[in-house]
Amino acid sequence: MSKEVKRSPRFEDLKRRYEKNWCRKDQLRRFVELEALTMEEYELITGEPFELEVVE
Repeated sequence: MSKEVKRSPRFEDLKRRYEKNWCRKDQLRRFVELEALTMEEYELITGEPFELEVVE
């Protein structure tokens, strides 16, 4: 029995857009900031870990 992973509603759409170069990493970062995408989903889409930016 496989366990289905619950993804954000926009995950598949944003993944497809990123793969077609219709969406950039900075745009995906904004979706994470808006809580429309999780940090884990960002990593799944880009292949890079989501790192918080330090503002000084």
